[in-house]
This record gives sequence, structure tokens and C-alpha cells, in this order.
Amino acid sequence: MSDLSVNKGQPNMSGFVVPVVGGLGLILGFLTGNVVGAPLVGLLLGAVIGAVLAVVLNRMVPNKAMGRWAVILGFAVIGFLFGGLGGAVGGALIGGLVLRMALAFMGMIGGLVGAVLGALLLIWLWQQYGPK
Repeated sequence: MSDLSVNKGQPNMSGFVVPVVGGLGLILGFLTGNVVGAPLVGLLLGAVIGAVLAVVLNRMVPNKAMGRWAVILGFAVIGFLFGGLGGAVGGALIGGLVLRMALAFMGMIGGLVGAVLGALLLIWLWQQYGPK
């Protein structure tokens, strides 16, 4: 007889997380780039920073809570370097908001996919078993 083995490991989410967080970085980079008068540069840098951040957090940080705090601290340090104390506060707020927006966005996408699949199921059921 063969033995049954169960793998309880988490699936690799890089194929989904990296594009989503990269897209959020693209949006935030575009907004930031418009503030300083270089929207294309902000757009490209935001997408790259978002994608790199997603890869690092997804593959290299086993403790997700530590990764969140590291992102917030990293954004605060970058904000402090470019804008002093006000920049540090703004960077920490943006770092926390980026992670929350990514989670909220992924939840909305999941809800949208569920709604579309449910609607398709209802249409199919109506066509199969509805009045003829």
C-alpha cells in the first residue's frame, strides 16, 4: 500500500501578490510623481518599489508581523531622509496604509471574482432549469 502524505505548507502567492502590490505602487508612485512634477518617473519607481517589496515580504520574511513593521519603519526612515520629522511621520503613515490598501484591494478582487462566478452560475442554472 502507498502512504498518504498531506502537505500543509502555504501556496506560493508571488504570481498574484507581486502584480497587485506592484500595481498599487504604480498608483501611489504616479500620485507622488505628480506632486513633484515627474509623473512618469514616479509611476515607474512606484511600480518597481512595490514589486520588490512584495517579493521580499512574500519570499524572504517568515514572520508577517515583523515584515509589516519593517515596511513602516523603512518608509519612515526614507521619509525622514527626504523630509525631516514631518517626512518620517508621513512615510510611516504611507507605509502602514500601503499594506492595508494591498490587503483591502486583494479582498475586493476576491469578492469581485466570487460575484462574477456566482452570477455565471445563476445564469447557467436559469438556462438549464428555467422556464422554457
